[in-house]
Amino acid sequence: MKPKVLIVDDEELSQDFLQRVLGNQYAFDHASDGASAISAAAAGRPDVILMDVEMPGMNGYDACRAIKDDPATAHIPVFFVSAHSAAQDRLKAYKSGGDDYVAKPFNPEELKHKIALALASQRKRNELAEKGRYTTSMAMTSLREAASAGAALGFLSDIVRQTEREQIAETTLHTLQRFHSGGAVQLRDGANHLSRSSTGACTPVEEAVLAKMAGENRIVDIGKRTAFNYERATIIVYDMPVDDPELYGRMKDTIVKMAEALDIHMRSLEVINGAHARGERLFALLKDYSAVSRDVGARLKMQREALQQLARENPAAAHDTLAQCQALEKTLDAMAARLDEALKNETAAAPPPAVTRFNSVELF
Repeated sequence: MKPKVLIVDDEELSQDFLQRVLGNQYAFDHASDGASAISAAAAGRPDVILMDVEMPGMNGYDACRAIKDDPATAHIPVFFVSAHSAAQDRLKAYKSGGDDYVAKPFNPEELKHKIALALASQRKRNELAEKGRYTTSMAMTSLREAASAGAALGFLSDIVRQTEREQIAETTLHTLQRFHSGGAVQLRDGANHLSRSSTGACTPVEEAVLAKMAGENRIVDIGKRTAFNYERATIIVYDMPVDDPELYGRMKDTIVKMAEALDIHMRSLEVINGAHARGERLFALLKDYSAVSRDVGARLKMQREALQQLARENPAAAHDTLAQCQALEKTLDAMAARLDEALKNETAAAPPPAVTRFNSVELF
């Protein structure tokens, strides 16, 4: 596409002359006064403006000032082409925002050279601006990725310390809010499940959708909503950024890992809670055995005392029975001592921490 030059002059002969000087390597627009020059600059976005000074109505200085004050046209180079060649005329041109001043009569080659330099300079500025926009875009992308990673790692750091499903669900929904998204989560533990949404308890419709999603593929897109499914957990995000494919992809990658972390954590809690339950049952049994053994021991002592009295009255009849009671009493005393020691050790041992074991670097 040819560069466009806007020629502003109230004399058609001057317009024709400038157009012939520049040749057919440019496309041209024309304006005959300052006001129409402003309109033509805004509508046509020329690459260069050649501006006369003296024109009916608004003069070239005022028109240039208006063009430079408009952010949409401020970048367009304005060359004044005028028969006024005094120093004060040039000063007025520069004060109004003009980029150069060419006095009539002028050398055509000089004018063409100046325009070529202006266009080259403009191309360079455009390239730098584009690089700046690209750099800014990359920087913003990096910041968004850092924020996304920070939110995900914060989520992981929080849930490994949590053992209550209600708290885990709240942490998940809070993390979705950091992605500027609402959603719902369902945590499943065997036949039991807990469902929560960004607004609190799930509606019957949300409950039904979460239940249905549990048996679907790993990731299911439903318009702007996306479900992330694992056996023990489902996350549904309500307002995915479908209009921004890059951000959309990053959010999917992050949230599916969050769902995987929830699934692993729920499995770990099942194992830990099961171990705790078995330990409590064992502890209760040990306490029962200890109490029974002590009761039996007390009874045996009473029987021994009775037998000792019997032995004094009839030694031959009571001797064998007394020996058996004494042996049984020693056995029960030894068993009670071992049970007491086991109970002390069980009480002193701290329960294992409910910590999920998985590789955070692999997940995020």
